[in-house]
Amino acid sequence: MGVKGTFNNSNTISRIQNRIAGIWEKDEAFSANDNISEEILAAFASHSKKWDAKWETNLGLRLEHYNYALDDGRGENDFNLTYDNLFPVLRTSYVIDSTKSLNLAFNRRIMRPSFFYLAGFSVLIDPTLLVSSNTRIRPSFTNSYRLAYNHGSFLIAVEIYRTVGNIAFYNTVDKERNLQTSTPINFDRMDGYLINMSFPIKIGKIWDMNWNLDGAYKKVIDASNRPLPFKKGVFTITAQLANVFDLGNSWTANLDGRYMSPYIDGDQVKYLHPYINLGVSKKFKNERLLTFSVQDITATSGIREWEYNQPELGIRTFGDNDFSERVFQLTFSIPFGNQKVKVKRNRETGSQEERNRM
Repeated sequence: MGVKGTFNNSNTISRIQNRIAGIWEKDEAFSANDNISEEILAAFASHSKKWDAKWETNLGLRLEHYNYALDDGRGENDFNLTYDNLFPVLRTSYVIDSTKSLNLAFNRRIMRPSFFYLAGFSVLIDPTLLVSSNTRIRPSFTNSYRLAYNHGSFLIAVEIYRTVGNIAFYNTVDKERNLQTSTPINFDRMDGYLINMSFPIKIGKIWDMNWNLDGAYKKVIDASNRPLPFKKGVFTITAQLANVFDLGNSWTANLDGRYMSPYIDGDQVKYLHPYINLGVSKKFKNERLLTFSVQDITATSGIREWEYNQPELGIRTFGDNDFSERVFQLTFSIPFGNQKVKVKRNRETGSQEERNRM
């Protein structure tokens, strides 16, 4: 059992100025001075029950009070939101034998918007594209069911879920002003299922592989935020492979990569290009380690193609971004101090959770 409280207060000032006849003038339509306060209070408890040598059940409950308040300084866009929610987690496992087991789980969880979505800003990417935040965005809630089967190091799992208020960017076009806008909103619903398989493969004494394969279907539905309903589903395949090579004489090499087919994010269908990472290490006496690595050898991991297409509204926007960065890194590690000291307990506080939202 336990209790936890997190309190946030932030202020964001943003403005856009136009230069007219040599004079800079503030554009009131894109100016903001927002004060945001958040209060999160939670009490949680868990219980485990071992029914016999094979069956075990774990139950967790978290009662959460959440309050979000926005003060825009002018009283024109003030907003106050309060939630009181119960989040249960139920897991039950059955041990078939010493190498095989089944696990069934239900989970209800909350996803709060990151500060990137909340902090007031308006950015003109170019004269025809405006990206802005949404200080009225709300948390999303997900109910999920997961069934997993383990056989040694082999895992196969199936998950189905529904998210209400899924957070993503909403894209539209103001044809009269020739302006495309992109703003985060709460979509009405997202339904999906996921099939995951992971397993190792060992070839001889020098080559270890670890495969992770996903097949996921997501369907996004949104009607309350646009003139005509939006509904689109996409099936995505993801393959990740990590290789470790034992080269002898304390030398090892690592090679990993990822492929991902197009996926849906909000009302956009996106495609991330594949990437490959490489590393070579040499271990010396006293656990000293020399490592040379190249992250994103192909300089493609940050290439993202995207498209929003809603023919019934006569709107189609598309583009591509490239945030790729090939990184070369050389490190030499020297351990020191008492290596027998117990590892520090891994404890995550509410403040750490909030930092992770950045």
